[in-house]
Amino acid sequence: MKSKKILISLALLVAVVCLVAGCGAKSAVSSTAATIKVGTEDVITLYSAVGERAITKGTVVDGKTEVTYGGGNVSIDDLNAYITKLVNENDFIITKNVSTDEAGGQSYQIGKNATDAGKIVYIDFYFVADGNTVVTYSQANGSI
Repeated sequence: MKSKKILISLALLVAVVCLVAGCGAKSAVSSTAATIKVGTEDVITLYSAVGERAITKGTVVDGKTEVTYGGGNVSIDDLNAYITKLVNENDFIITKNVSTDEAGGQSYQIGKNATDAGKIVYIDFYFVADGNTVVTYSQANGSI
């Protein structure tokens, strides 16, 4: 009887740890979602521009959505096609020109005025050839 209580307690402990730590949890972002919600805006995703790319991590924290595409699944051509579509068809503008870090990673930022007055939608990109690409969607106060 005592061993049965120990097994039940252990099973409950494992279940709680998995719930808290996210064991087996899927990304908060779908690799085939056509849009992503940024504040009250629906913004097209990378998928809408270049097709499905494997997402290795997707998190939503404090109104920011960060999507990580791992292992070189996103090429610089993919990223340029996505940015071009956002600029040409969705009224985004370049808000931060490309910068390169010591690891060879490239950072970009585009933004546009949101439909909510006094809000800006930003998309930040971090790209490393044959490495991870991180796209961060956020909204801030201000105007462009």
